[in-house]
Amino acid sequence: MKAARRTVHNGASARKTPGLPPSPVQSKPDCAGTPPWEARLCELESRLAQLESENGKLRDAYHQLEASSATQAKLHDFAPIGLVTLDPRGTVLDINRTAAVLLGRERWSLLQRRFAYLVERQMASGELSLRRTEGGPVVVQFASVPVLDKRSRVLRLDTTLIDVTDRRRTEKALRESEARLQAIMDHSPAMIFLKDRQGRYVHFNRQFEQVFHLPLDQTVGKTDAEIFSPEQASSFRANDLKVIQAGIPMVFDEVTFHDDCPRANIVTRFPLFDGEGKIYAIAGIATDITERRRLEAEVLEISEREQRRIAQDLHDGLGQHLTGVVHLVAGLQARLGERSLAEAADAARIVKLLDDAVAQTRSLARGLHPVQAETGGLMSSLEQLAAMVRDLFRTDCRFECPQSVLLPDNVMATHLYRIAQEAVNNAIKHGRASQIRIGLAQTSDWISLTVRNNGGPVPAKRVRKEGLGLRTMQYRASMIGGSLMIVSDARHETTVACMVPHRMALPQTASVS
Repeated sequence: MKAARRTVHNGASARKTPGLPPSPVQSKPDCAGTPPWEARLCELESRLAQLESENGKLRDAYHQLEASSATQAKLHDFAPIGLVTLDPRGTVLDINRTAAVLLGRERWSLLQRRFAYLVERQMASGELSLRRTEGGPVVVQFASVPVLDKRSRVLRLDTTLIDVTDRRRTEKALRESEARLQAIMDHSPAMIFLKDRQGRYVHFNRQFEQVFHLPLDQTVGKTDAEIFSPEQASSFRANDLKVIQAGIPMVFDEVTFHDDCPRANIVTRFPLFDGEGKIYAIAGIATDITERRRLEAEVLEISEREQRRIAQDLHDGLGQHLTGVVHLVAGLQARLGERSLAEAADAARIVKLLDDAVAQTRSLARGLHPVQAETGGLMSSLEQLAAMVRDLFRTDCRFECPQSVLLPDNVMATHLYRIAQEAVNNAIKHGRASQIRIGLAQTSDWISLTVRNNGGPVPAKRVRKEGLGLRTMQYRASMIGGSLMIVSDARHETTVACMVPHRMALPQTASVS
């Protein structure tokens, strides 16, 4: 029998207990040949060993369940959101530590209380403003899920509370900041706009909307090509790309057309960067300087008119007077020569000096009023400029004009002449050029003036220091709605080019541009 008991304690039968893993298979005790009562006892001992094994497993499972429940309780208690269990009447049955801290109360003081007592007011989008003991109300996102029994009756409500107080406070500050910025933009006399990298409009202010008659909600997402003329759109896009490539703010002189009238603008474009330092948008501030340009043009026109008056006085007044003196002295020289007097030679020298004075007077008159009022006056004036450079500086200077360029606007013609004159002076004085070519051409869209020389580029430092008339040339170009470029190539040739839209040559637009 002792041998039988040892066999029993070494293992248990393979019977299974519901809910537990199967017991290891044990060999049955060898009770053969024993009396019936001993066989029965042997069988009971085997069953007892099996029950003891299963009981040990149950204890292990119980301990695991306890550990799991403790972990779940901790997760519930320290969850990042408030968890509240309510009965169907809204009484608090359970509440985690996060929710109690959120409300600034002890957990025990909240149990068995009506949740409605904590609600200060209900807000939009499923949010509640809850009372706190200190620090003012707290705004939470409130959501409840009903738990039903088998008969679909509500047993309890599992509720979550998410603190959104800081988020709402931040959103409010952001809205107020945006409102302030929008108010500043809308009350600014400048046109302010914002585009993405592809040139699509993202936003613009009221002034932009009123000037171009473009409703914001119907324009956002469109490009300049969908709003403006092809010429204007290509110019605007080119300036945007310059800012994107340079990555720095840039200032442009632009002419826009709205209400059938050209308007001059100074436009500051600058890039906007994201958190990674990449450009994601282009912003622009455009200031309408049409009236200022009109006044500047008026002042310049008064100056040009005064120069024309002085030139006319020199030519018709002093020039004619000197011409009369020349004839008188020439007659005196002839009479002295007939008498073979030595003073005849002095009279001849006086005649020569007077002729030089007349020539200089005419030259001064031409310098003050270089372009005649006729439509072809610019071409003849540039031809005379090239001839004067050849005579005075012994420099190969030629005027090239493949086809006639007739400008009815004398103001534009005068500006173009002054630009050419300044560029030629720079080529001789600073570039020490031996060859200069003055070019004038036109297409259906553009009028171009170029001054090309082989003197090489002038150092940028010298340009900034001395100016070299660059600002004057740029100003004159902008006055006629054009643009000025200075380019040096690999052959050490420098080209000054002024491009003016052909439509700006019309007399009625000259004063505005």
